Amino acid sequence: MFHHRTLLRLISWLCLASLLVLSAPAQAQTPTDKDADDIAIYELPEDHAYVAPPQPIEYYLQDTPASATLSQSTSQLPIFGAEIKPPRFNNIVRSRAKNLGASWVRLNAISWRDVQLEADTPPEQWNWEAASLQQFEQNLTAATAAGMTPTVIVDDHPRWATVFPTACGPILQDRFDDYGRFLTELIKRYGGEPYNVKHWELGNEVDIDPDIVQPDNIYGCWGDIDDPYYGGEYYGEMLKVVAPFIRAADPNARIMLGGLLLNDSDTRIIGRGKPEKFLEGVLRAGAGESFDIVPFHSYPWYQGPGADSDLTDSRWADWGGMTVGKARYLRAVMEQYGVEKDLFLNEAALLQYANRQDPSFFDTQGDHIVRVVMRGMAIGIKSFVWFTLHSNDWLSGGLLETDGTPRAPYYAYQTLIEQAGDTTTVTSLTSYGSAIEAYRFDKGSLYVDVLWSKDNTADTVEVLRPAFVTAFDREGNVLEPTYTETSAVFQVDYSPIYIHSLPVNAALVPQITGVSPEEGINDGPTRLTISGTNFNAAATVALDSTTLANPTIIGTTSIQVDVPAGFEVGTYDVIVTNPGGWASRRTNAFTLLSSNPPEIAAVNPPYGRAGVASTIHVYGSNFATGATITFGSVALTTTRVNGAHLFGVLPSSNLSSNLYDVTVTNPDESADTLKSSFRIFRTSDDAYDLLGYSSDFWTTPSTVRLGQQVDLGVGVLRLGKQAAVQPAVDIGYIAPDNSATTLGTVNLAIPENPRIADAVISGVSFPNAGTYILRAVIDPQNEYLELSDSNNVVTRTLTVLPTDSDSVPPTITSLTVNNGSSTTSERNLQLAISTSDAGTFVSGVAAAYVVEYDYNWAVNDWVAVQQSQTWVPYQVGQQFAWSLVPTPGVKYLRVWLADVAGNISAPATVVINYLPTQNSLTQTDAHLYRYRLEAGDTLNLTLNATAGMVDLYVWSPGGGQTLAATGRIDGNFATSVPAATTGIYQIEIHGFAEAVYSLTATRQPGNSTAPGLTQGVAQPDPLRSGPIVGINNEPRTTVRVPNAPATPTETSTVYLPRIRR
Repeated sequence: MFHHRTLLRLISWLCLASLLVLSAPAQAQTPTDKDADDIAIYELPEDHAYVAPPQPIEYYLQDTPASATLSQSTSQLPIFGAEIKPPRFNNIVRSRAKNLGASWVRLNAISWRDVQLEADTPPEQWNWEAASLQQFEQNLTAATAAGMTPTVIVDDHPRWATVFPTACGPILQDRFDDYGRFLTELIKRYGGEPYNVKHWELGNEVDIDPDIVQPDNIYGCWGDIDDPYYGGEYYGEMLKVVAPFIRAADPNARIMLGGLLLNDSDTRIIGRGKPEKFLEGVLRAGAGESFDIVPFHSYPWYQGPGADSDLTDSRWADWGGMTVGKARYLRAVMEQYGVEKDLFLNEAALLQYANRQDPSFFDTQGDHIVRVVMRGMAIGIKSFVWFTLHSNDWLSGGLLETDGTPRAPYYAYQTLIEQAGDTTTVTSLTSYGSAIEAYRFDKGSLYVDVLWSKDNTADTVEVLRPAFVTAFDREGNVLEPTYTETSAVFQVDYSPIYIHSLPVNAALVPQITGVSPEEGINDGPTRLTISGTNFNAAATVALDSTTLANPTIIGTTSIQVDVPAGFEVGTYDVIVTNPGGWASRRTNAFTLLSSNPPEIAAVNPPYGRAGVASTIHVYGSNFATGATITFGSVALTTTRVNGAHLFGVLPSSNLSSNLYDVTVTNPDESADTLKSSFRIFRTSDDAYDLLGYSSDFWTTPSTVRLGQQVDLGVGVLRLGKQAAVQPAVDIGYIAPDNSATTLGTVNLAIPENPRIADAVISGVSFPNAGTYILRAVIDPQNEYLELSDSNNVVTRTLTVLPTDSDSVPPTITSLTVNNGSSTTSERNLQLAISTSDAGTFVSGVAAAYVVEYDYNWAVNDWVAVQQSQTWVPYQVGQQFAWSLVPTPGVKYLRVWLADVAGNISAPATVVINYLPTQNSLTQTDAHLYRYRLEAGDTLNLTLNATAGMVDLYVWSPGGGQTLAATGRIDGNFATSVPAATTGIYQIEIHGFAEAVYSLTATRQPGNSTAPGLTQGVAQPDPLRSGPIVGINNEPRTTVRVPNAPATPTETSTVYLPRIRR
């Protein structure tokens, strides 16, 4: 039963009705458009309103599916449509409708009160010649001629059938049968040839109370502010009576609820009721089987150029925006009642407050229409209707001017319809990076991607060159990309573009799974066998950039190729490339040695503390299998990474502060020694040692161009005496013409801890392009007593590039390792990199540079244990392979990208814990692991010391609390650490004695109590008061990055003008 108003409200309606009898014409006047005065009160911004307590939305909020396929239950047509009001369906509008290519048209022209003037009369006495009905038939004919499928609204009720004296209001319960009979007669006339109307909408914006609009309005007005379900139950009772009439007249008819305004998900304005409860009321009435489609409306307000009003409208922002949010809300309500219905967005537009011809508004409206249609398709909305096709006087919503001239949104909509074609499947994409919103029409043999920047900044996207077909702007004009060796590059801003590409056929892309042997000797040829899949008969093989001759392709899984005698010694990436440019790269896969003795190039770190075990990395060439490191006279247990990299652990010792030799010896007893290459220091030394390294001589940005101001900095390290110092540092350079320039002196303060600080000079510019030698002199006046003065001069080369039209570096938008894993037991990893490249001229991302960091307790610092040998070609869309140095612990991988013009990005960092099945630990050494936990998670640890004894610590975020401390573990031990707060939790394994151990760490989501100290077999003795390194301590970001290969940008081919009709 309808929830009746108070007596006062009934009296007000009767008084209003008496006035209408005196003033209204005998026949209804159907408004042709929404009017500015017709906006429902709660559709306007709700400033200064009294607000009731909010209701939670968490129950309703659901994840949006990544893709949705339009079912055939509604139609085999694409979703695109527009509303046309009588009498606007003239020849010009009909022509524009046909050229638009829309499939649907929404018609609101049938007036029940025009046709059935009096109650209880037979259909043959009804006014079938009513002007509104004649106009409706003309519109149907025009729609058929334009190839459009109609949805028809049936409302405008006669006074004798309504609860209140208005055509815009609920029908009396004892007149539901009359409404059903009227619908039956309509279906008899228009449900078959030549009109074929199958979609009947019972009212329009029925979730509006008739009290808050003018009488006889074009709304549906079934709402009831005083009802907790806003009149929805009463409307549902009507549906249960009327639906059998419709289904009997035409079993193929689709019954649509009156389109829901659904202004808010949680109306909190006192006195407004709960309109959002209307659908729930319908379902509570048991009317779930009495309708087929839930239409809703979406009208965000224009917020200025480049503002995505669909997402930022405050009423629906928390739900994911107005389009997605309303669909989520309606589906959540239906899910509560076990109902699933098609959704139609059958009124949509971007509105502005004043009816003014604002060019920026219409341009933004063109962007808006593409955005909301794609978002709607991706969540499975079955029909989209713009309000209106023709010009209207309601807040600039029409696609056409008054004279029929198309506005910007018309062309944007037309292009979208053309690009979609017959496709009814849309997939949401993330492969273009986090700064890009993208969707895909999958046409089987062709992908059409629709994409735009999420904000007003320009971003760069890349498509694999072999897959790229063509591209278009928002209006359908062809876009020409910039090409790199592997990619087609586009600049994407707020306005959508369309990129056509071929599906990547997995059979075209080679995959390398192994290379054998992993090394060879260059005094004769070495035959490589490359294992994998999808090797083409015409595939090529290269070591880095050098192509090897005459590979033998054995089926699709094996290639044999010879590395010729005399090939340069070194470690190489192996690359297999199929025709069309599809390639696979395996980094550091093959090392070529010579028969000459080993050669040491560097030792890292070059210093360590007495009394603490030190891991020493040695780099060079010709390190044979079985090579060993000798420190002074101490032979170290040595691990061979490859023919160019060894490492060993120097046990804790009482060696004196001094310089020591490092020697590498091959099994044939050939050897090389790097004299005085490692310093042992003590914090109790009386003297300091102040030094710096070329790798810590940096510039910001990394790429330096002629005329550009940059910051120059050098890291200065203090060894020896544990005390703060303030040395002077002179910084300058030697120019390409050998002239010297002093830039200035920095009075540097190096604290007691950490022992390193940067001497920085800002605002430096270089007068000419070319190669410079940067030079820093530490303590130039010898004010400090040092262990050695021979390491106080630090130099590096710097190439200053000429000016270029592309001077903006690329941006790394996301970086993951092994699909987001936090732990690996395998050395071989896959890095996934997403990137954008902004600026007016864009050359495209071309190469990557990677550095791997370990924490070294002996030096209390992060050490770069491995880096790319050079800038490695980066292929968009393919993952980047990396092989870890096999030192257990947390690994920081830092990645830089460079574009074709030589611009280098800021670094991005990803963290992963390397946990092999067995780990050796020297007494006094420590291994460090880090895991990010959410509050309430539990970290489950299993530690098994198979030899010796170890101590275990777990530190809370910030390092202020010991969550677990267990000492002298010499067997299997397990513990669980609950996470009280979100953050990084640090695990430390200390060598109480020489030990071998295994560790597993797993994160268990869930609720946990606050942690306390966990004691196991015994507490460590002595018990540490803090972690070996601060949990927020990470590798330095101010480091030297080598110059990237640079190719000047051709402005004539890079500039992509935005063309507007």
